[in-house]
Amino acid sequence: MQCALGAQYGGTRFDYVNEFRASLDPLGETASDTLARGVRGCESRLTLMPSLASIERETSRSTFTATRRQAGSRRSPIQPSNYLPEDKMNLLEAHGLAQTTSQQTWLWIGAIGMALGAIAIGFLGRTLGKHSHHAVASFFVCAIAACLYLLMAYGQGVAVLTKHSLVPLQQFGASTVVPTFAHARLEYFGRYIDWAFTTPLLLLGLIGIGMKASGNAEQARTRGGILGAAIGADVLMIVTGLFGALSVSSAHKYAWFAISCVFFVVVLGLIWGPVRAAAARQGAEVGALYKRLLGILTLLWFVYPVVWILGSEGTASISLNAEVTIFAIVDLTAKVGFGLALVLGVKRYSQVPARAMARAVA
Repeated sequence: MQCALGAQYGGTRFDYVNEFRASLDPLGETASDTLARGVRGCESRLTLMPSLASIERETSRSTFTATRRQAGSRRSPIQPSNYLPEDKMNLLEAHGLAQTTSQQTWLWIGAIGMALGAIAIGFLGRTLGKHSHHAVASFFVCAIAACLYLLMAYGQGVAVLTKHSLVPLQQFGASTVVPTFAHARLEYFGRYIDWAFTTPLLLLGLIGIGMKASGNAEQARTRGGILGAAIGADVLMIVTGLFGALSVSSAHKYAWFAISCVFFVVVLGLIWGPVRAAAARQGAEVGALYKRLLGILTLLWFVYPVVWILGSEGTASISLNAEVTIFAIVDLTAKVGFGLALVLGVKRYSQVPARAMARAVA
């Protein structure tokens, strides 16, 4: 006798094959009854097996959820429910590799702050008239940063960096990195994508104030050369910093960090040297605005390598929570604050000729 469960019309069908032929004597009837009881037992077991398995799964899930609640979950209440499967999230939390509520909060603050900054700069830029081009770079700086902060807040711009691999957080699995947990840490690679686009645009906005686009052919070539050198050095500064962040070997890590700092010095040399001199030649108003913007950007940019060294990518002297918080605050100041200072400064000095004319007429 063979029996099995099958699907039919959306329900469950019980099939069995009975090739037993009982004789009509009392012994045959007894054998037939025994066989029938076996069929009913088989049917009962097959019918109850899925239900028992379901009950066991629900019981295990309830027990595990209660245990996690007692232990205290660090998962942020604002992250999406489909952010990570339950088993992967638990594995991350167990080894200190999950995004904490503090990190998520500051990433959301960064995303919202950058978006509001882009809106404010775009609105103010419309009031600059023929000088509105000065607001374009600052607008896109904030817009790009808002998108990348949102990416990191969703857990898409962060990965688990192990001794042997870089695993995107949403593809994290037990079979992938369990053997290397001792060397694992969270890496916010999304911030480097942000910086690779936004820092050249910040330099474009600053150099656009310091060096006039108009002039003779020689001045245009000089301006183009300085702009190209500054942006090229800046991109290499960010990319080599990323290479250092992804390096497992300390020797490789600090070698790339040193190379990144060299390109940082090149950028500083250009904006403090020829660009500053060109701004001074444009008059007191432009020179003062450029110096103010240059001071803001330089001071804030010096924070980044310091936090890199002290943070998880360097010596791990400060926690990842503190690192994310500091970077968010500095980013908001260097992008939104710098952009607003630039746009308002341009608006102020663009009104100087009108004020001078009004005084002359009076």
